Amino acid sequence: MKETHSRNWIITFLVYALVCITSLLILYWVIYTFFPETSSELIPVRAPLTSRIMRPIEPAPSMHVKGNEITLPRDQELTFNRARLVYRGLEGECLKIDVALLDLDPSYYYKHRINLTEAKRGVTIGGQRFSVIAANKSVLRLKLASTSRPQS
Repeated sequence: MKETHSRNWIITFLVYALVCITSLLILYWVIYTFFPETSSELIPVRAPLTSRIMRPIEPAPSMHVKGNEITLPRDQELTFNRARLVYRGLEGECLKIDVALLDLDPSYYYKHRINLTEAKRGVTIGGQRFSVIAANKSVLRLKLASTSRPQS
C-alpha cells in the first residue's frame, strides 16, 4: 500500500477553496462591471439603449415648420441638421441664439449674438444657411436657404 501524507489533503483543500473564492470574485466583478444595476433609490431607471438611439426627432408642438420657413418660439429647442438651436430673444438689435453641435458635444451650447440686419441678409448657423424673416422678443421666424455653404 501507498503511504499518504497528512498534509496532502490540507493543501488540496486550500487550493480548491482559493480557486472557488477567486472564481466567485471574478464572476462578481464581471456582473457589476458589464451589467450594472439599472434602478435603485439613488440611481433612476435608465432608458433602454434602443430608445436613446432611435428616438424620433420631431419639432415641439408650438413650433411651426411650413415648407422652408420655421417659427421658433423663445427658449424652445429645434434639432436641425446635426445641431440644436435655441432662440433666446432680442438684445437691442442683436439676436441671441444658442447652438449645440450634436456631433461634437450635445450638452454644450455655443452662444451667438447676431446683428439683426446681418441676419436678414443670411447667416450660417450649425452648418445650415438661414435668413431671418421676422424677429421679436418671443418668436423668431427663419427661412431656410436653398443651398447651404460648406463649412471651412
